[in-house]
Amino acid sequence: MMRPPAKRASDPMALLFTVLTWLPLLALLVYLFSLRPDLQRLSAPSSVAFGALIFATLCLYVAYWLGLKGVSFYQTIYFLCLLAPATAGLGSYSLAHVRMLRLARLKE
Repeated sequence: MMRPPAKRASDPMALLFTVLTWLPLLALLVYLFSLRPDLQRLSAPSSVAFGALIFATLCLYVAYWLGLKGVSFYQTIYFLCLLAPATAGLGSYSLAHVRMLRLARLKE
């Protein structure tokens, strides 16, 4: 004898929880676009490489979350162990470069 199917939430309740899940991401994006960042300070090669590493990390997360073929848990951890030190090092270096540019601008 087959088990009866599990009870599911109603459609309005599922929609409510979906909206509540996406709301923090939407709020973050609205906040980030309201900052109007000065991208001229990020023109150094180290800053561009740091942004590329952040993007690669986010792509790795998305590939794992979507369960894409060839991206298992252990492969994700392996690639994160390779990306994390490079991201931290380049992030520190590029922030120091931006700080140096800011101090040079203040001295003028």
